[in-house]
Amino acid sequence: VLTKKGKNAAAVRDEAMEYLIENSFKKMGYLKHLLTEPLKEVQATLRSNDVTKETLLLQAQENNPDALVEVRDYVSLCARSSVQIVLHDMLNRFGLRPYGWPENEILLLLARLIVLGEVKLTMDGSILETDKIYDAITSSAKRRKILVVKRETTDPKAINDARTLGKDLFMAMGPDGEEALFQFLKDKLSGWQSELNSFKPLADTGAYPGADAIATGITLISPLLADVDSKKFIERFNLLKDDLLDFADQFHDLQHFYTHQRAAWDSLGKARTAFDLNGLELQHDPKAGPALKRMKEILVAKNPYGLIKEAPGLVDAVGAVNSQLLSDRRIQSLARIDANIEMLSKDL
Repeated sequence: VLTKKGKNAAAVRDEAMEYLIENSFKKMGYLKHLLTEPLKEVQATLRSNDVTKETLLLQAQENNPDALVEVRDYVSLCARSSVQIVLHDMLNRFGLRPYGWPENEILLLLARLIVLGEVKLTMDGSILETDKIYDAITSSAKRRKILVVKRETTDPKAINDARTLGKDLFMAMGPDGEEALFQFLKDKLSGWQSELNSFKPLADTGAYPGADAIATGITLISPLLADVDSKKFIERFNLLKDDLLDFADQFHDLQHFYTHQRAAWDSLGKARTAFDLNGLELQHDPKAGPALKRMKEILVAKNPYGLIKEAPGLVDAVGAVNSQLLSDRRIQSLARIDANIEMLSKDL
């Protein structure tokens, strides 16, 4: 029963309305901080994807922690009960009694849970990637297709193992949070894939080494980059530990070759082609023969990266003999030409 305190009809009416709202929407007050443009904050939250920032805001009570707990508990309860959460239905639930929350504020709470790595969104059987979430959740038509799913947490040991493996592979220690580590490792692997794809056209010509290693690396990395769920990614990443460590050495050889050794390789190939013109004579020379043979061995080696440093000395050794051969033949040719000139002069 409402005990009226107002002294006039307007005051009594206001008391009654306030009383009705407070008792009908008992959890409306969980939203203590309302924004003038919540959709902009939703977009900014998803774009920044900063777990640390969101955690600090929660500690500062700026992220409506009571409301966030309410949404989190609802998602957890549905997960335990194997009940699917359709985004459209979820918005309706928290928009009615006892909540009465604005739709866009609910979306902001959901965005924060996504960034914190506690929930994920799926649509048409696939996980929505972070950069596509905003457009999807702000479309009324798509909300009926979007499911809100509680993320399975990754074993802390698996996260630590993935950090250690990442350090061994990339010479840098990733962050300790699951989502942040997930993004760090994917960025590093994406960098590897990008470089491998740039090496591939040259290797496929057959004139450069590493075609098999490049194909192996792309095959190894592609499934990892296709994982959009952090838990599955970390599990697969750890499972492929031995393969990744084996390939890491090959990748660094490839990277060093195509960045620093390619010019020396080109010079070696051009020199061998030039020397092949006099190959029969060079092969029988005690100095040039073994050097020419070694040049050919390097050029057909499966992993020639550690041998390329020999190239300048070999080219010089064969080049010196080749130059002497050319000089000798030039003297002989000029002598014959002079004799012919003298004979022709007499005839004239």
